[in-house]
Amino acid sequence: MEIIIRCVILSFLLSVSCKLFFDTLLPKRSFRFRWLQHLALPTFMAGLLLIAFTPIPPFIF
Repeated sequence: MEIIIRCVILSFLLSVSCKLFFDTLLPKRSFRFRWLQHLALPTFMAGLLLIAFTPIPPFIF
């Protein structure tokens, strides 16, 4: 259980840093739907959790 909590917390921190990195490099976009603005963080986190919990080596992704 401790490993799962640690993976979730580290994935969240890494996804926040990825979002901040892309927000500084890419120009701001205006979205038609407001919920699309908040989709990047959960998408990064889901991708990182997928990499963390699969038995496949992460360099394949």
